[in-house]
Amino acid sequence: EGIHELFRVPIEGGAPVKLSGELVSGGEISSFTISPDGQTAVYIADQDVDEVDELFSVPVAGGAPVKLNGPIVAGGHVHKVLISPDSSTVVYRADQDAIYVTELYSVPIAGGLVTRLNGDLTVGGDAGIGDQGQDGFVITSDGATVVYLADQETDGRDELYSVPIGGGSPTKLHGELNEGTDVAEFAVTPDGSTVVFAAWPVIEGSGLFATIIGGGPAQKIAESGSDLQISPDGVRVVFHSSNQLSSVPVAGGTTTVLDDQVTIDYPEATTISPDSLHVVYRDSSGILRSVATSGGTPITLNLCPPWVSPYTSIEISPDS
Repeated sequence: EGIHELFRVPIEGGAPVKLSGELVSGGEISSFTISPDGQTAVYIADQDVDEVDELFSVPVAGGAPVKLNGPIVAGGHVHKVLISPDSSTVVYRADQDAIYVTELYSVPIAGGLVTRLNGDLTVGGDAGIGDQGQDGFVITSDGATVVYLADQETDGRDELYSVPIGGGSPTKLHGELNEGTDVAEFAVTPDGSTVVFAAWPVIEGSGLFATIIGGGPAQKIAESGSDLQISPDGVRVVFHSSNQLSSVPVAGGTTTVLDDQVTIDYPEATTISPDSLHVVYRDSSGILRSVATSGGTPITLNLCPPWVSPYTSIEISPDS
């Protein structure tokens, strides 16, 4: 009782099968994810040592779990894990080599050589920790590249890098930042070719920038912005700026104000439709609205009565 373990069962019913390994006294599963191909479960658990979270994989069909992370320094933990779209590789964030120093690593999903992805960190630096509720690292859709935030060169200054998922030399995705400047958040286009990022204040002023995944000159595409979302077709970026909801082409062009009376209290309550044609969001009064991503007249979808909580999350059907 009170011990969380991991099981699978056929969706049409049948006998459950325990997937997680035997747990040390006090141990339990803290989180898990399934590979895109549905073949492997990857989970974090203090399975071998109580209060030491480590990373394991196991076939969904059942079998012996395999520890994926390298030896962990006393007091260290695995904190976050992503699986590549082709289900071959796991990227995880952990203070594995030094206590309270968070770094990024990749490892084959079935176990094997663990590779540190980030470059050498300055004293006090960490990799893969993001602001604005972001995870701080993503795997591109082709599974080839990891994009991450890190105060790798200067403690307290988050900058943006890309690195091959199998390891290699990280590439900084922008020029030198001014004193006191951070890359605050970023988003990657669905085809994995371009990174859009926001930093305040940035090189030659504040704004949104776009750059190719392998590094190169960062092109300014908007004056300012936060809560970045790229449309599923990769054409436009939707973002908040002050009390405005706006969009701009990823390739650069005219910024279009979609609504000038919005709230940024609930950025998760802004969602682009799968067909990339509309944004659904809540305005500053809590009213649910829809507007074309290229601009137009917002449409009221539903009113929020004053006695209920405002909409804080929105889901759009797959057919938009």
